[in-house]
Amino acid sequence: MFWFFSLSSRGLLGADGENYLEGVTGLLNEGLFSENQKLLYWPAGYPMLMWPIAELTVNNFGLAVGTIQSTLYSVSIYIFAREILQSSLTKYTWHLVLLLNLNPTLSLSSVVIGYETPVASLFLIAISMFMRNFRSTSEKNGVLNRFNLMGLTALTLSTFLQPRMVVLSIGLIIPYALIKYKGKTIAVFLILSSAVMSLAPATLATRNLITHHMFTVSTNLGTTMNIGAGPGTNGGYPSQGKGVPCKNLLGDAAQKDRILVKCVLTWYVKNPTKVPKLLYNKAIFHWSPWIGPLASGTMARNPWLKIHPLRNSIAKPQYSVDSSINALRVFSYFYIFASLILLYFGFYGLWLKGNLEKLLSLLLLIPVALNTFSSMLTIGDHRFRIPTMTLSLVLQLFGIQYVLKRKEFQSVNATIETKSTRNKSTRRRKN
Repeated sequence: MFWFFSLSSRGLLGADGENYLEGVTGLLNEGLFSENQKLLYWPAGYPMLMWPIAELTVNNFGLAVGTIQSTLYSVSIYIFAREILQSSLTKYTWHLVLLLNLNPTLSLSSVVIGYETPVASLFLIAISMFMRNFRSTSEKNGVLNRFNLMGLTALTLSTFLQPRMVVLSIGLIIPYALIKYKGKTIAVFLILSSAVMSLAPATLATRNLITHHMFTVSTNLGTTMNIGAGPGTNGGYPSQGKGVPCKNLLGDAAQKDRILVKCVLTWYVKNPTKVPKLLYNKAIFHWSPWIGPLASGTMARNPWLKIHPLRNSIAKPQYSVDSSINALRVFSYFYIFASLILLYFGFYGLWLKGNLEKLLSLLLLIPVALNTFSSMLTIGDHRFRIPTMTLSLVLQLFGIQYVLKRKEFQSVNATIETKSTRNKSTRRRKN
C-alpha cells in the first residue's frame, strides 16, 4: 500500500532512477539507437528492458515495472525454496522464505526503479537452476541442458542489467563447473557459458558502436573509480579530495574513460601506503548499516528508510566517518563484523553438510566476496551490496543456525559419511 499510493506513474525512484527514466524516454522517442547520453554513460540494459513496458503503458509505467520486479523477486524465492526442500536443509526452508520475503530493504526495493533487486532475484534463480542440475544423475542431459540454460539466462540478464555482474557470474560458474563436471567437459561448459553470457555486454557495446561509434558498454567506470581514489579521499561519498589528477584526457567519451581508469590504477601503484586504509574504508562502507554514524552510500531513497522506526532517532551528519566514538558507532561496527562472521559460519556450516550443500556454500559466498571486492576497487557504497544481498542473507541465516546447532551440522556430515561407507561396503559384499 505504501508503494501503491506513492508518487505518480514514474514510480519510486532508486539512486539513479531519473537517469534510467531519461534513457527510457530516449528509447521511446528515437528507438534502439537513441543518441541519448544517459544510454552511453550508464549501461543501457536496464532502460532497454523497461522500454517495452513504457511502450505498452506510459501512464501506469511505474506500477507495471514495480509489479514485474516484485513478482520476479517472489518467484525467485519460491524456486530457491523448492531446491532447499530437496537437500538436507529442508527444515530451514520456511526460515529462508520468511527471511527473504520479510526483509524490508529487498522486498520494498523490488518495486523501485533500479537494477539492484532484480539482479539479486536473478542470482537466486541461477543458483537454484545449477543446484537442480547438480542433483540430476542423468547423463543424457548434456552440458547445455534446460537447467543450465535457465541458470545461464538468469546470469546473462543480470549482466545486461549491470555489466559488472559478469565478474560475479564467472565467479559463480567456475566452482559449479569444477564440482559438477570432469575432464574436458569442464572446459566445454565454461566456454559455452562464457559465450552465452557475453551476449549481454556484446549487445550493449554494439548498440553504442552503431550509435556513438564507440565499442564500449558504458563510460562511467573511470568516474566511479576516481570518486573513491586520490588525495584526501575516504573512499566513499562525498570525498574531501577531488579524485586523481589526470592530464591529457583527450578523445571521445570511451577514450577518456579508459585514460581515467589508467590514471586511477597508476595512482594506486604510486601510493601503496594509502591503499590499505582506502580498501578498509570501502569494505566498511560496503557493509555499513543503512543509518547510523558509519552509514555511507546512496541508499537515501531506500523505501524502508521512509518508514524505519529509528530513522529520526538516529541522527548524524550524512556520510560522517570522523565523528567521535559513541554507542551507535560501536553498534555499527558490531553489526558489520557480526554480519561478516555469520557469513563465514554459514559457509563453513554448509561446507560440512555434503556435496550439494558444499556446492551451495561456494555459489553463495563467491559472488558476495567478489561484489565486496568490486566496491573496494571503486566506491564504498552500501547500495552496491544489494545485488548479492539475497545470497548473503541466506549464508547469514545458516551462520546463525550453525552457531546455535553446531552439533547438528557436524552430525549430519557424519551421517552422510556413514551412509556412504555402508553403501560401499554393501557393494563390495555383492561383488
